[in-house]
Amino acid sequence: MKKSSSKNIGIVGAGIGGLAVAIRLALKGHRVTVFEAGDDVGGKLSELRAQGFRFDKGPSLFTMPGLVDDLFRKAKKNPRNYFQYRRLDPVTKYFFADQTEFSVPADPVEFAKNGSQFFNVPEAEIKRVLQTASKQFLQTKEPFLEKPIKSIFSIFTLENLPLFFKLRRFKIFQTLHERNQNSFSSPKLVQIFDRLATYSGSSPFESSGILQQTAHLEYNIGAFLPEGGMYSISKALKQLALDLGVEFNFNSKVSKISVHQGKVRSLKVGFLEQPYQIIICNADNHTAYDTILQNASSHIVDDRKEEPKSSAPLVFYWGMKGNFPQLDVHNILFSADYEKEFAEIFDSSVAPSDPTIYINITSKVVHSDAPEGHENWFVMINVPPREKKDNWFEKREKLRKLIMKKIQDRLGINVLDHLVFEDFLDPYTLEKSNGAYRGSIYGNRSIGAWSMFKRQPNESPITGLYFVGGTVHPGGGIPLVLSSAKITANLILGKNS
Repeated sequence: MKKSSSKNIGIVGAGIGGLAVAIRLALKGHRVTVFEAGDDVGGKLSELRAQGFRFDKGPSLFTMPGLVDDLFRKAKKNPRNYFQYRRLDPVTKYFFADQTEFSVPADPVEFAKNGSQFFNVPEAEIKRVLQTASKQFLQTKEPFLEKPIKSIFSIFTLENLPLFFKLRRFKIFQTLHERNQNSFSSPKLVQIFDRLATYSGSSPFESSGILQQTAHLEYNIGAFLPEGGMYSISKALKQLALDLGVEFNFNSKVSKISVHQGKVRSLKVGFLEQPYQIIICNADNHTAYDTILQNASSHIVDDRKEEPKSSAPLVFYWGMKGNFPQLDVHNILFSADYEKEFAEIFDSSVAPSDPTIYINITSKVVHSDAPEGHENWFVMINVPPREKKDNWFEKREKLRKLIMKKIQDRLGINVLDHLVFEDFLDPYTLEKSNGAYRGSIYGNRSIGAWSMFKRQPNESPITGLYFVGGTVHPGGGIPLVLSSAKITANLILGKNS
């Protein structure tokens, strides 16, 4: 194929998706300019520094690091010259309502062995699920995660035909909870694997059983932590983009994507309109439609308001004096009634009365993330997307006390006795700082078998307009956002489209 001529490409937003697609297009000789409303790259994957503490503000679980490495290798660069990471062992420590604790080892064979003893189940039970998760992930990875999906009919191709005969095995018409119940004889194992739904801001009681295969990422491939924390991924990709000639404009909020006769024409930043042949939107797609794409709505079938949104986060960044050996890097304090917790969040749209608490402490490994004799606690619970009537000052204070009480009851730690620094992120502040619609982390949540076909496609009906990021196909989380960037770049470059 004859190489296409170089194009002027504008990207709205410098999140991980925007950075990755910028790198892929710059490698092919295109002139790429990124406009970011904030003062640096990262989007949700940013950091907070204060009083000697460093916190990752957003994503904290790093799986499939090879997807990041691949961007550097495509540029013929050594990824280790840009950032380092290590595999975590254990992966996650779980605290159950009955005061028992279980740490998942990094080795899946050890997981099955230790889990057999702790949960009183046959080793084969755990091995079977992990092996099936691996097999099914590899079978669905290319058609569902690496190729564009414009509608349900997009996957009905001759090459995908063998896959359709296997769909029944993937349990797509069961809920994740139902599939886990049928897979495990221990309710605690069911709860551990039900948690996989939260990686898309969803409920295991309504999302498809196909999500069980995502266990492959965390429990077979493993969890990793970059030196310098998760934000070092953003910094490394920024440096690679700069090395490839990508231009960045920070504190440059795009107010409008102009469309003329069904084609993109320009980006408006301040009083200036700059013409681009191709524009890629890395902003939350719902927020983008309501703001910078208002003039383009007549060109796009817009049914986004009909799709229920994912959960929102309430995060406290706590600088804690002392060292707490009972905790690891990733810690989960489960609720006593998981079904009730999700019903409160999604059915009743209220904060859970007994929330599952996630505590991430990177200073356990990256010691410079906290002063000596201290730890940096990232403490998060899932809450409903923001409603207009919500008073998050009152809600936040109430939930703060609830979280502290649960930590005291479960771990015997009085947070106020150790707290030396505090900040927070709630649905309102996330929407304000990152444009996340109603504070929802991942846009639409996963409900039933066909949710993946209801996400914003990577290519718009408007010629030259594309989307990338966690609110579009194939979904949220670092691996899927990087897949989104690959799909979008390939569409622009004329591959796999």
